[in-house]
Amino acid sequence: MTTAIRTAPVVAVLGASGLIGESLCAFLLANGYDIIPVARRFTPVQESAWSGRAVRYAPVDADAASLCAFLDTTRANVIVNCIGVLQDAPGSSASDANRAFVVRLVDALRKQDERAPLLVHVSIPGHGADDFTEFSRGKRAAEAAIADSGLSHVILRPGFVLADAPYGGAR
Repeated sequence: MTTAIRTAPVVAVLGASGLIGESLCAFLLANGYDIIPVARRFTPVQESAWSGRAVRYAPVDADAASLCAFLDTTRANVIVNCIGVLQDAPGSSASDANRAFVVRLVDALRKQDERAPLLVHVSIPGHGADDFTEFSRGKRAAEAAIADSGLSHVILRPGFVLADAPYGGAR
């Protein structure tokens, strides 16, 4: 009888420098996963903690073809999308980050030459009837695009996120 050696999957975390993404990367790394933290920018502390694994890339700004090429280079088995933007910023639309980017990501994943990785999407709690903001409507539209894609996926809807430091708000 032969025993297959199992290795932990390679996990690319999009939005790795944010609150949820950073915590997820730390957890996965501590538990032996091969991680690829991906974000537009990182703090020196994050760069140091991830020992050269951090990849500076702005997926929200990429078109589907660029995303597809980028995903090919990661060879990730799991893509975790932690990207979420509460409001517009100069030169950056919250709607693009929360809705249109996810549509491009889904398109890129569907075009993968080999079996597409599992997509894990961090969304918001509640139901569509409770969506009164552009943020919540964008997140819900992203969920629908993922659900209709035919990709293997998991949609997470965290209700509470606790952290030492505030992100996107004030104490």
